[in-house]
Amino acid sequence: MVDRRAAMKIIKLTVFGMFAIAAILVKSAWDTYDLARRHPAPHLGIKSDPEALRLKASVRQLSAVIGRRNYRYPRGLASTAAYIRGEFRNAGYNVRAQSYFVHPPGFGELRMENFIATIPAASSGAPVLVIGAHYDTAFETPGADDNASGVAVLLDLARRLKDCSSRVEIRFVAYSTEEPPFFGGPEMGSAVHAQALKAEGRTVLGMVGLEMLGYYDDAKGSQKYPMLLSLFLPNTADYIGVVSNLPSRSFMKEFVNGFRPPQGTRLIAASLPEWVGEITLSDHRNYWDEGFPAVMVTDTAFLRNVHYHQTSDTPEKLDYRRMADVTAGLEHAIRSLVE
Repeated sequence: MVDRRAAMKIIKLTVFGMFAIAAILVKSAWDTYDLARRHPAPHLGIKSDPEALRLKASVRQLSAVIGRRNYRYPRGLASTAAYIRGEFRNAGYNVRAQSYFVHPPGFGELRMENFIATIPAASSGAPVLVIGAHYDTAFETPGADDNASGVAVLLDLARRLKDCSSRVEIRFVAYSTEEPPFFGGPEMGSAVHAQALKAEGRTVLGMVGLEMLGYYDDAKGSQKYPMLLSLFLPNTADYIGVVSNLPSRSFMKEFVNGFRPPQGTRLIAASLPEWVGEITLSDHRNYWDEGFPAVMVTDTAFLRNVHYHQTSDTPEKLDYRRMADVTAGLEHAIRSLVE
């Protein structure tokens, strides 16, 4: 007969060991940066911040004026496509449409389009950097944070970087199908783009996915995490996050080391194994599948934003001052990668 005390001791040691291993894995996988406090500056009100006002106008156009934009609402998709193409062209780009077909249940075959604006490199055959955001919405939602905020920042980065003299080819890509029923399958717009990029045989420096960038909360306890990550990370939703899988760790570190937000918005960055499923929940996952390094820039979606995939995801919920600060920080990060 096994001694009961010895058995309990073995069980306790086993459980403790499992938690210890998990904690070590999580701690070693996460790189936390607080670069934004290096050069803090006073926060500006939105009325004195033209960049914030421009982002607000884009989010409002997409989520309040156009509203629902997915395969169930083709007029919304068409209006969004026209808006994105117009904004890219106004910034001085030639816009390429990447067409493909999807087959949502009950809707037959539908034609969708990604839109691509490119800054060519100084030399042919140079590496490619992709900056992308999806423009469709989930279900019946107006999608202010998800993902009008990402599209607004994508368009603003395209404007800011137009004069970039680059050793790298920069492609700004707006994807048309990220949300259900396409998510996780080959009919995601980003899957189509990543596969086409792979077929080109080009070297890919990396991909930066812009996924929900506008929601912040200064209250303690406003930020949630999966599993044990709350042991290591702040519980206040006042920062922007950057996440990667483990093979993209070097690209992520180089990218976030260039992040310089003028008003001091914090950045928290993490490299984690893909079995932490929350890090796979956007377009960057499809670039991982093709073997390309990629990161997601995010406000962490449902881990802080209670309006995620709800009809209450409306423009007035977002913090455009912080969005503008993050956009400026991202511009600096991208320039540090390519110039």
